[in-house]
Amino acid sequence: ARLLSETYFEEGELWAILATIVKSLGYLQEQGIVYGVLGSDKIFIHDNSVRILDPSATATDPLLIEKDRLYSPEILNDLHDIDMFKSDVYVAGVILLECGMLENLAKAVEPDLSEYFTTFSERYSEDLCNILKMMLESSPNDRPSFSELKHFLVNELDMNCTLTDECDGCINPAPTDP
Repeated sequence: ARLLSETYFEEGELWAILATIVKSLGYLQEQGIVYGVLGSDKIFIHDNSVRILDPSATATDPLLIEKDRLYSPEILNDLHDIDMFKSDVYVAGVILLECGMLENLAKAVEPDLSEYFTTFSERYSEDLCNILKMMLESSPNDRPSFSELKHFLVNELDMNCTLTDECDGCINPAPTDP
């Protein structure tokens, strides 16, 4: 519906999507569970509520390349010893970019994300763009884990309510620049 009406997500909605992804996948990472096939088709948004499909419902080999699926550069380049948690962080960044742009980037063949990122940065705050930039680092060594993202969001951007168990499900407004 948003795509047809070109109703872009408000920044607060993108922060809520990001917080849900970080909280959910951060928890899985702490349990040693890799989501593995994260995609925009696994995230549901309805009435200010963001939900992620249970990873057991998507039992697929994360290294099996499928058409119309999002992948990190290390999977596309068939690198060895892939850190699947950081691969999921990259894909989560692409999902956030897709939400902000109302574009399906899985349909593109190895899309150049810089064009999309430039447009995204014209629409959303520097804080959100900086997080996205960290998530989209091409090298997994330079990319944060979900645990590191959660720590950054809580400590640097004061999003404690959204990312802790005390959260009542509200959608916090985006942090403001001083």
